[in-house]
Amino acid sequence: MNRAFRELGRAARTLFLLRYISEADLRRSIRAETAKVESYNDFLDWVGFGGPVLKSDDPVEQAKQVKYMDLVANVIMLHNVHDLTEIFADMEAEGWKLTREFLAGLSPYMREHIRRFGRSLLRHGGLAAAACATAPPNPG
Repeated sequence: MNRAFRELGRAARTLFLLRYISEADLRRSIRAETAKVESYNDFLDWVGFGGPVLKSDDPVEQAKQVKYMDLVANVIMLHNVHDLTEIFADMEAEGWKLTREFLAGLSPYMREHIRRFGRSLLRHGGLAAAACATAPPNPG
């Protein structure tokens, strides 16, 4: 019985490979879907701060970490889609014509507008010294 399943599996793989080789549309479709998955995985790595490393050997903790990262990623994507929807509505109200080609090039994985580590203010020597000199003394 196992041998019959292995043979059937080989035949199915062979038929798929022949179809893959002969159909350019199938190759394009597979490449496009693979790129989407890779983009999502890259986005998840970015969301995870430490990269794709699971920080525990405990399977339950690993599952929690994956679910939490997925939840945070979904919240960011939802926020991005909400913002884009509002922007597109404003653009259409102003008379812009939004084409399928333009919209197809967008992704919910945008992250350039997000400050993962908050906002920090860097003070250079002279500015910090001047600020300290003019600040009132700390009543302590």
